[in-house]
This record gives sequence, C-alpha cells and structure tokens, in this order.
Amino acid sequence: AEVIGMQHTLLGKEGFHRGMDLYFKRHDGQAVCCEDFVCAMEDANDIDLKQFRNWYRQDGTPQVTVRQSYDAQNKVLHLDFQQHCPDSKDQKDKKPFMIPCKMGILGKQGSALSFSYQGQSSTECTLILEQAQQRFSFQEVQEEPICSLFRHFSAPVKVDYALDEKALSVLACFDTDPYNQYHAMRQMAINIIKQIMEKPEDFSSIPSAYLNFYQQTLHDNKLDPQWVAYLLSLPSVIEIAQHMDLIDPIAIYQAREALANTLADTCSDAFEAFYQRLQSNDAYKPSNAQIAKRAGKNFALGMLARSKDPKAIAKAKNQFDHANNLSDRLAAFCAIMHFASEAEQASYSEKMLAAWQDQDLVVNKWLNVMAQSCDHQGVAQFESLSKHPCYNIKNPNKVYAVLGGLMQNPLLFHAKDGSGYQLLKQQLMQLNTINPQVAAKMLRPMVRFAKYHEPYQKNMLSLLQDLDKMPDLAKDMKEITQLALSTIKQPA
Repeated sequence: AEVIGMQHTLLGKEGFHRGMDLYFKRHDGQAVCCEDFVCAMEDANDIDLKQFRNWYRQDGTPQVTVRQSYDAQNKVLHLDFQQHCPDSKDQKDKKPFMIPCKMGILGKQGSALSFSYQGQSSTECTLILEQAQQRFSFQEVQEEPICSLFRHFSAPVKVDYALDEKALSVLACFDTDPYNQYHAMRQMAINIIKQIMEKPEDFSSIPSAYLNFYQQTLHDNKLDPQWVAYLLSLPSVIEIAQHMDLIDPIAIYQAREALANTLADTCSDAFEAFYQRLQSNDAYKPSNAQIAKRAGKNFALGMLARSKDPKAIAKAKNQFDHANNLSDRLAAFCAIMHFASEAEQASYSEKMLAAWQDQDLVVNKWLNVMAQSCDHQGVAQFESLSKHPCYNIKNPNKVYAVLGGLMQNPLLFHAKDGSGYQLLKQQLMQLNTINPQVAAKMLRPMVRFAKYHEPYQKNMLSLLQDLDKMPDLAKDMKEITQLALSTIKQPA
C-alpha cells in the first residue's frame, strides 16, 4: 500500500487515475503481478519508473538525511538530501531509491511561506529524490524557513532532519499537514522524556511550548475528538526505545509516567471539561461521530484516573457500570485496573469476566489487561493468571494476549532481577512442543538484546542461551536463538 501510495504522489491524482484505468482495461479478471501495475502507470503517463522498481527489488527502509542552509541576502533556501539503505544479509551496496517528498515551508510565526521552485511559485511542491546525494534550491523565501517534509507520508523512509524545540512547536501548532503535526508533537514528547531520563531530579514542569499547545488542543471545540486523543497521546515505551542508542526500558517507563502524570495534573481542568463535553445519552451507533466521541472521552478518562483521586476513579466505575457499548466499558476497566485500589481492581475484574466470559474476543482483552496491570506482586500475579481457567496455552490468541500483556508491562517484564524474562521462558518452554511458531514469534523481540543496557542485556542473553541449549528445541525457536546469539562479538 505504501509503494502504491508513492506512485500516487509521483503521478498526481489524475495521472494515477489514468494508470488505474489502463491497468483495469488490460488486466481485469486476470492474475497479475506488481510489474503489470507499474507498467500500466508508466504507459498511461509516459514516465520511466525503472528506478522506482528498486522499492520492489531491494529490502530494508531507506534512511534520508536532510540539512538546510538559508541565504538571507538572496532569499534562497538550499536543502541537501542524502539517502542510504543499510546492507542486509542478502543485499549489499543497494542502489538509490526513487523517493517522492511532498513539502511546504513555514515561517517562524507559523504562516505558510510562498517560494519559487523550478520557475513555479507555490506554497507546496513535490521533490523527487533519485541520487544518493541531491541538492534542491528554492528562491524568493522571505525569511528563515521551517520545512515541513514528507507531507502526507510521502514515502516510508526514516528521516533525519534536525529541528530544535521552537521549530517543532511551530510544526505542531501550525502545520496544515496532520502527519507532520502528529510527528512534531511526538518528537517533542520524546525529547522531554529524554531530558527527564538524563536528570529526573530536575523535572518539575513541562516546557511551555509543549504545554500551551497541549492545553489549546484540549480546549478547541472544532477539532475531531478522536484526532485530539491521537495527537496528544504519548508515544509508547517501545516507540521511545527506537530513538535510543542503548535502551533502559524501566527508565523510559518511569520518565514517560512522570510526563504523563504531570500533564494529567497540570491539565486536569481541561481534561475534565473535555470529558464532560463528550458525554452523551444517545443510543449506541457504530457511526464515525460516535466513535470519535468515545475515543476522545476515553482518552480523557484515562488521564483523569492517573490522579487516583476518588472522584476520578468514581467516573471510571460509573462509566463501566452504565456503558451501553464495549469500547466505553473496556476503557473504564483499563483505568480501574491501572489506577484504582486493589479492592476495586479485584471487584471490577470479576465483574468484567462474569459479564463477558462467553465471548472469547473479550476474554482475550481481559487477559491482556490483567497481564499489563500485574504490579507489586507481579510474578505471583502473572503465574496465577497463566493458570487461570480462561487461559489456554494451546490457543494462539490467548498466548498473544497474555504474553503480549506481559511484554507491555515494563516493570514486570524487564525486572532487573530477570524474573520477568523467566516468566516468558517458562511459557516458551511449554509452547516449544505445542506451537513453536507462536513461541518463535514471542521470542523474536529478544533478538535485539544487544541494544539494551545492563542488566537487561545479560538477563536476555541468559534466556536465549538457556533456550538454545534445550535438546528438543523446535526449529522455529532455534532459528531465533541462533540469529540472536550470532550477533555476539567473538574475542579476537
């Protein structure tokens, strides 16, 4: 889908439609391949897509580095692009991809700036990257610019474009492209979390640029509430880890929690107003409008419950008790299981299971939430959950629910004594003879053990080595352990 989307960006709406018309004219009712699709696009638009075919022939994700320079005297902006795709096991020295990049330019106050590119004046254009290194120049740029690159997710690439906090805040507040607005907000949150990790004792308040936009977004009645929830949700621990050279999952979790709790506290009035504004007594409908309201309301409920204030927990309990749909009930259940008292958690866990025990999909959700919410007695709680009558290790979806929940519980899964990894090991040893394909899938994240700080790295390696020594280890599992262990640097 992403590769087809790039062809749409390259050819434009009309050009892509011409290609589609020709494609269906030639191949309707036939068994075809990707080459037939690309040929139709070429022939309908008289364009050479030979280099574009590298997307089909080469594996991996291209990495694009962008550096800008601005000549204030001549009002000229230069963008220098460099693309590179790392070598993989089977492919070395990969050729440059054809990469479309839809872009616009903003001023320091957030207004869209017009510019001249290839003799055409506009506020947006599409660049075509075809070389390993390439420079693009734009004239008539009236002030120091902030570039909004790869708009509309122009291409599935990793972008290195250094932006300071002020530039990110401009994109978050004023960019008209939702993808880049979301990405800027995400990057600002990650930067704050990194700062908290470096000096947790110095964290007392949220940077004003981020906080102001956060509050303004909550108060903006014109915005789709589902978009508000999507835009303001913090990145997950796993997503944040992708931005780290060495990963300390517990430190990431703690820093993320510090930011989330501070946001919940600082914006409590705004969250309360947002939550109340989205209340409705309408009969349930699976309509876009109702789905959006539920998404926004449930995001606000989760943030309000972070305070653990009895009034906030009462909101969650009331929503659970009176919800006319599963989305609202499940969101309330999650809030209760993460932030309510032990007695309340036990009570509502029983209520949830009693109401839905005959619905396998809902039971899987229950199992997942229970695994995620195992806390101070995590090992005992998880072992009890793995013996629960609703859990069946022979059912792949239940395994994904429980082990997936364990892996989404950083304090338990990444416990520094290695106890969380031992819980995984116990399950994998059973799965080895029951369903080794599922076991291998759950083990795969361990392949990246060398990216982790100690003691996580040592504990993960111990798990991999213990499994690898099993005499009856299934082929699927053996492939994962051998792949992981092959990354260990041997002494010279």
